[in-house]
Amino acid sequence: MIVSILYSSPTFEAVDYNERKVANGVASLLVAENMGYLEEGQQHSANQLRQQLIDYSSQNERITKPQMHVAFSCRGDEMNNDELVDFARKWLKEMGYADLKQPLLIYSHNDTDNNHIHVITSRVDPQGRKINHNHERVRSKAFVEKTLGVDTRAELNKAVRDSLEYRFSSIGEWRAIMEARGYDVKQEGEVMKIARNGAYQATFPLSTILDNAASKEEKIDKKHRNRLKAWLLKYRDLSCCKEELQKAMKREFGVDLVFLGGKDNPRGYFIIDNRLKQVVKGSAVVKLSTLLQFEAPEEKLKRMEAFVDAQMEANPKLTPHELNCNLKEFYGGWYKEGVVHYKGTEYVIPEYMREALKYNFKVAKVSRFAFADEQAKEALCEFFKIKSEDVSNKRMGDFTETQQSFLEEHRDFISKMGEDDDKLNYIKFQGQVYAIDTHNMVIAAHNYHREMVQDMGDNNNKDKESKKEEAAMHVHNVLPRNKRGKSSGSGANREWEVGKPGYDEYDDARRLKR
Repeated sequence: MIVSILYSSPTFEAVDYNERKVANGVASLLVAENMGYLEEGQQHSANQLRQQLIDYSSQNERITKPQMHVAFSCRGDEMNNDELVDFARKWLKEMGYADLKQPLLIYSHNDTDNNHIHVITSRVDPQGRKINHNHERVRSKAFVEKTLGVDTRAELNKAVRDSLEYRFSSIGEWRAIMEARGYDVKQEGEVMKIARNGAYQATFPLSTILDNAASKEEKIDKKHRNRLKAWLLKYRDLSCCKEELQKAMKREFGVDLVFLGGKDNPRGYFIIDNRLKQVVKGSAVVKLSTLLQFEAPEEKLKRMEAFVDAQMEANPKLTPHELNCNLKEFYGGWYKEGVVHYKGTEYVIPEYMREALKYNFKVAKVSRFAFADEQAKEALCEFFKIKSEDVSNKRMGDFTETQQSFLEEHRDFISKMGEDDDKLNYIKFQGQVYAIDTHNMVIAAHNYHREMVQDMGDNNNKDKESKKEEAAMHVHNVLPRNKRGKSSGSGANREWEVGKPGYDEYDDARRLKR
């Protein structure tokens, strides 16, 4: 669990930040309590929420920055939203923010791999007094450790031992290793003071670090330098900012990037290869000015439009799956149902491209089917509404054991209409009824239905309307199923769909170190 007390504000900017996340579909408002004239349970604009908090805090004009903004983040999905909210309420009580009339907003965010929530309240209590903020980071750390039973000193000792196993040549490089693990290090004379989340934890003798440092800067292997350079430039082009680049390098290669200087104006960076346990000066691989040449999402989307055009032109048989893989590899985008997505922006491809991709998907699907003869293939193509000449005959007569069993059942009148029949599709083609199993990818002549259709045609006791209804239920150009179950008929023509790739992101408000 990481509890980050974020910066204060006179105008409650945190409300705007969280409401933008809500508008972008990556956050939701979980709790809104004691918001004055704003009725609970009703939707309100960001300005209304912000103004209510400003009005409430104005009862103590001496507090110029009344915003209290805290982020609670767990590792992965160790806690769900309810558990995070419960933990946050206990923390608020410990810190003095638990008055029953205290205004409170809690947002959940789903834009990272770590479940986390944001809490917004005022540093003014309902009586107009300033809530005690003395040593709040130390008190927060103590509460988290006590509640979760964390031995932070043991964790720190382990982090230091591990860091000394790396190859580094200066205190700056060692500090970068510790910062990558979420620690802040400061040199004071002959000791190194180490803190985490704003709270001091321990000191270590400077000599302990220097004894493990290399006597001179170690040169990086040329092949490895070129490999790192290729990784950095590739994922720079897939990222919109250095924070995204950091998490991408960590996720894909286990490489940490630690930037020196201000958050918005870094003056240098280190590359920490955790696999090789080596620290490298970033400028020896890619110059900082080159590394930070990021494109805005809108600019990148324009390049993606041209990329899709080129992909379709180069491969007229391109499928949605292939396009999606290429977009993810080269741009970090994704495709679904005629729309290319990237970082909250969208590009709707032309209708002719969408139809071509749908058609290619069906051809690719049919090409995986096994069939007995040319007529069965033509029936299958008729069912999927594609041209028979676009499907090769390489699967003709090429049946697996399961497919062969299916073929024999329908040929030898073993199949009956019953519980399993709702898993099949049927089509009447050139006087023959075919059963299509889209799960096992096989089509078989269905003699049971052929006899049934003949019987229906000879039955003079049924009136014409009844015969039409029964025929429609069993045999039509494409016969629907009575019980669709999970494998619906529309599924045969559905485009290959993908979910949005999971993002392993830091929160925008402040990097949540782990």
